[in-house]
Amino acid sequence: MSEEQQIEEENRDEQPQQQRSTLTSTVLTVFYDRNKLGAACYDEAEKTIQYLNDTPDDDEYNTLRYLVERIKPTHVIANAGCKKDFRKALQIMLNCYVDDTFVKVGQLESTDIEASNRPDLVRPYTSVDEQSEGNDNTSRIVDESRDEPAQETNQQWTCSLQFISKIYFGQENGMQWLSKVLDFDGRDATVRTKMLFEAKDTNMIGALGALLRHINQIRLGIEFDNPTTLVPVDAFKAIILGDIIYVDPVTKKALAIFESDTVIRKVNHHKNASKKAKTLFELCDFTKSSPGKRKLRFWFSRPLRNKEILKIRQEGVMFFAQDTNYQLVNFLRARLRNVHSLMTILVKLSNGRLAVVDWISLSKTINALIEIGDSLRNCDVNLTVLGPGEKCLGGELARIGELLKKTFNQTESIDESRFVVNEDVSPELDHLKSTYSTLGEHLTKVAEAEINNYGIPSCSVCYLPIIGYMLMIPIHVAVHIEHEDFEKVYSTENSVGFKTPGMLELDRVYGDIRSRIIDRETVIANSLQELIAQRKKVIVEAMEVAATLDSLISLGIAANKYEWIRPHFSDKCLIKIEGARQPLVDSGQNDFVPNDIKSASPDVVEGYSKVKLIAGPNASGKSVYLKMVGVIVYLAHVGSYVPAKKAEIGPVSQIISRMYTVDSVLDGLSSFASDLKQMSHAIRKTDANSLVLIDEFGKGTMTEVGIGLLAGCLNYWLEKPRDCPHIFLATHFCSLPNYLIESPLLAEHKMEVLKDDDNILTFTFRFVNGLSTHSYASFTAAKMGIPPNVVKRADQVYDKLKRGKTLTEVEGHNQEEEKEYNQLVQRMEQLYDDFVSWDMTEDAAGFVELAKKCLNASEEDDQVQDVVIE
Repeated sequence: MSEEQQIEEENRDEQPQQQRSTLTSTVLTVFYDRNKLGAACYDEAEKTIQYLNDTPDDDEYNTLRYLVERIKPTHVIANAGCKKDFRKALQIMLNCYVDDTFVKVGQLESTDIEASNRPDLVRPYTSVDEQSEGNDNTSRIVDESRDEPAQETNQQWTCSLQFISKIYFGQENGMQWLSKVLDFDGRDATVRTKMLFEAKDTNMIGALGALLRHINQIRLGIEFDNPTTLVPVDAFKAIILGDIIYVDPVTKKALAIFESDTVIRKVNHHKNASKKAKTLFELCDFTKSSPGKRKLRFWFSRPLRNKEILKIRQEGVMFFAQDTNYQLVNFLRARLRNVHSLMTILVKLSNGRLAVVDWISLSKTINALIEIGDSLRNCDVNLTVLGPGEKCLGGELARIGELLKKTFNQTESIDESRFVVNEDVSPELDHLKSTYSTLGEHLTKVAEAEINNYGIPSCSVCYLPIIGYMLMIPIHVAVHIEHEDFEKVYSTENSVGFKTPGMLELDRVYGDIRSRIIDRETVIANSLQELIAQRKKVIVEAMEVAATLDSLISLGIAANKYEWIRPHFSDKCLIKIEGARQPLVDSGQNDFVPNDIKSASPDVVEGYSKVKLIAGPNASGKSVYLKMVGVIVYLAHVGSYVPAKKAEIGPVSQIISRMYTVDSVLDGLSSFASDLKQMSHAIRKTDANSLVLIDEFGKGTMTEVGIGLLAGCLNYWLEKPRDCPHIFLATHFCSLPNYLIESPLLAEHKMEVLKDDDNILTFTFRFVNGLSTHSYASFTAAKMGIPPNVVKRADQVYDKLKRGKTLTEVEGHNQEEEKEYNQLVQRMEQLYDDFVSWDMTEDAAGFVELAKKCLNASEEDDQVQDVVIE
């Protein structure tokens, strides 16, 4: 059993059995696309919708299995164009018989009313045996492609399965339905909807749209209500998957986990050591095989909180990071280089014919897997992380490899561009090949015999498909041949082909021997392909083991190269890391300043706090510190070692941030609206075990409003000490503590700045206690190249504002200009009073004259200046 399966098994044991009334329905829609699963579920009894954000799923669809067994829906809807193996997996999970000839997508509805009168095609949730025996709900279904015992179904669980067109899973359709159900209208409906749901999770949005469309089409629970009434939805709830830590896409991008959330970059395995990694995944990726890279990426996309799984991975990382295993690691990596991704080939095994390049990839991969298994057994490696899958690297796989090696002639197959069989596989084939190898010499002798028998000056023997063997004679000789044994077949410009008794004998004895050889080898290749197809489960499991090995070795190399340590997982709600480093920065700098990370409730660890206000000037290291916290916690829950001297991390349920501002025209959200959206998610989703990273929230609007919103959010958490998450907040609002309630959870920190006698600042990048009262913006601006006169003017303005004056009270550089400006302001104020009281409908021209007189002084001054200049 793979580790992902272990996760789901444990989660199943923890989840209580959900009891539902037989009179209510639970509808689940699932949308699997680009290796990610999005889902939505409507519970008629509770009138709530649960939704699953786009979540990567493995080849065994364990996330889907967990979702189905947790919800136990009465009706499941999926995309009709989904992958065949996904459809099959869904059928097996539901123990549902679906006739592919029956479940087809009808034509798209022309109108909603017409659609409501035409039900979609549905196959009831019954197996073949249930259909024949009626009420027997304990019948079993066996997947013929798997040698696994059948499982009994839940007698109280009945379901139906339906496949609909992909068009109903479109993002636009989903946003429209959500806006309609949430009663959002107007031009800002989509924007308001995006504030509540992550629009980038297109699979989840599509599943919500398909769900809302379906339950309103069948009018679930409102069959007798007004036709315009929508199905009631009292609440939307996010689904948290068992032991998977929730990390939203924006946070992954802020922490630089992947360069892109959807595209896997094709990085050459022969990496340049001097090239600096731009993402955390690139930093840790030393894999040599495509399955290994995919497995490692899967681990990084789904951080876990299951300590047992993480400890198992840590044991593997520790083993491969040891210097004593250096030679073993090099040997395994050399073999892993030959492990190819066989997913397409394994599909072809059952549904098509393999090309030569497919046979070569299959052969190389199986041989490499066998050598890996032998080396692990010889070195007495006992890694629990491999589980029972380690046995797949020997035994049956070795027999497949031996059979493939004995049958497949790789060298000749490349030359012939087809499958060529080795000797000693088929006596009949060996005889044909032996005969064919001497055929040329025999044809020469036959030609000589024909010359002697018929006195022909010259001739040759050739073979043409369908026609057979022919005696080819030059045309100037053929015109004189009148022998009855010569039957002319065809002629060219230079020669004439004849059938003779000798050629007929060649047709009888040899015939099309090459085609017979190819046909025989094709039969053998098909038999071999069918035999391997029956055992492809062994190959898949062996590749899974190899991918796991490749991922563990990669993390071990990273731990050894960057001098990372093994984190300890605690049952206490705390984060305690000594000498922490930001890996993406530390990898390119030798003078990186490490800092400690300490977060816990004072009730758990005396002197600790859970809400940390971090102040300091720009470029002093605040953002780096926040990202360092998130990255180290993330790495630990991948199973990797972490960049620190010592690390103890308690339970973490989710990592949410307000660090990376997404400002896109396509989203329709401003920068500040995006910030609010991220903070809204943080407030609604966090619990005591959550990690929240906030960087400069509130700077996108007026200072007073920004401080108020930020203080309100923090007070919300501080007033709930039992549910308060780990919060790390970087801010320039020095007055923020004045608006916060007193709480032992709150602590003030800053990035240390040293100032000498010459007012020169030195950033130490050390995280220390205390609140900074200066932003040192002028120093930073001058350091970044802002002109000195601009910096000086900024200081003057800041000094006035600091003393309580308004901007209109700040004196300008040019006193004369300032005086003229003030006079103009006074005249405009006087003119404004007249404008308010003036009757424009009766005497608009009079007001224009008054305005001219009022502004005449400034205009005359301008005219005098123009004359002087001329």
